[in-house]
Amino acid sequence: AVLVSDIRRQARSRARLQARRTRLTDGLVVSSLVGGSDRAPVIVLVPGFGVSSAYMVPLAAALSKHWRVHALDLPGHGATPLPNGWEETGVLELHVGTVGEYMRTHRLRDVCLLGHSFGAQIAARTAVRSRRVGSLVLVGPTADHRAPSAVRQAGRLALSALGERPLLALFVLRDYVGVSPRQLLAELHAMLDDDLGRTLRRLRRSRVALPVVLLRGPLDAVAPARWLRDLLRTYQGANGGATAATLSSGAHAVHFTAPYAVARRIRADVQRLYVEMIDD
Repeated sequence: AVLVSDIRRQARSRARLQARRTRLTDGLVVSSLVGGSDRAPVIVLVPGFGVSSAYMVPLAAALSKHWRVHALDLPGHGATPLPNGWEETGVLELHVGTVGEYMRTHRLRDVCLLGHSFGAQIAARTAVRSRRVGSLVLVGPTADHRAPSAVRQAGRLALSALGERPLLALFVLRDYVGVSPRQLLAELHAMLDDDLGRTLRRLRRSRVALPVVLLRGPLDAVAPARWLRDLLRTYQGANGGATAATLSSGAHAVHFTAPYAVARRIRADVQRLYVEMIDD
């Protein structure tokens, strides 16, 4: 009964979004799901390790009431192909470049850029590089330096899975099957090797003002509360400010389990940080 309810919720959410294909200047055609009013503020959603925009559908639909939402399929995921020569570029660099070029192609400005899990690392690096990003939201960000190996990360993910919706496992499995093992391995190495704290320090030095919101679910063992506090301390004091919160329900995929709670928190926190930035 829970699975059937989840499937119906996913179908209703997906119906509020439109599929779009965007050709970038390098010829790569990026698939995305888009929803909300053209006149609303823009939010771009970056999925995490191994998954596609389908993983972001519940949150994208919840956000579309107040935002113009773009949920991306990164290269090699969903309907976006993996370009030739990607290994020479590096998978993290490829994803960062794709998100930045997508925003440039659509002339998006003052973007609220949201990344989940490994997508948080991609989003943070994109924010360092692109002035089109006006605020940054990191949901369940990886990778906590206290679990520096693939084995320890997998153990944490297994614990988090106990608090996830049944439908989530089907989406994750389907997406993983659609990605080449070589790319999955490259993304795993990139996730573990990349230092999100260092990226936030670079962001703090390179941007005049950029609000940062950190979110997690209470059952998220991948991104524990202590890890979010570490990241908050790293960025606190920067122009634009930062905030961190643990929501009342959900695990690592809190955006999938409690999309409306996440959407409300994003809107409230981003607006509050903007007001505080203006007042300062």
